[in-house]
Amino acid sequence: MSGKDLRYGYTTGSCAAAAVKGAAQMLRDQVLVNEVELMLPCGVGARFRIQGGVLRDNTASCYVVKDAGDDPDVTNGAEIHATAKVELFLKHQIVIEGGTGIGRVTKPGLAVPVGEWAINPVPRSMIMEVIKEVFAVRCMPARFTFTISIRFTVDRFICKS
Repeated sequence: MSGKDLRYGYTTGSCAAAAVKGAAQMLRDQVLVNEVELMLPCGVGARFRIQGGVLRDNTASCYVVKDAGDDPDVTNGAEIHATAKVELFLKHQIVIEGGTGIGRVTKPGLAVPVGEWAINPVPRSMIMEVIKEVFAVRCMPARFTFTISIRFTVDRFICKS
């Protein structure tokens, strides 16, 4: 070993929670945001740069580029996207769903039931916490849908000799 401290990175789930927080804040405030802060499960706060922000009538979208630190996995550099959508005057409901790149559980044995989106319990809990934080005070009934996607840039998978 070189004796150099390793640079910490973030899990895909933390990046998803950060992207959801960014989209939720943009939807609530109708303003693009550049960064969000969230509390990691270890009790440490972290800042995430928000990219690709888009506001439309009742939706907001953005993404976070995953930085896995000095111990990267295949998702390092992936874009973790989130779209927040509100439908007013419906029964209060928060829906978390998968989009492009997020699978569904097909066999028993995981912490997520068969048929559900493959978003593990800790990231799912982090996502719910940021949603509740952003929409803490709300006076009218609404359904909120948050869609999480993961996209890889093509050049990451081109073999170079």
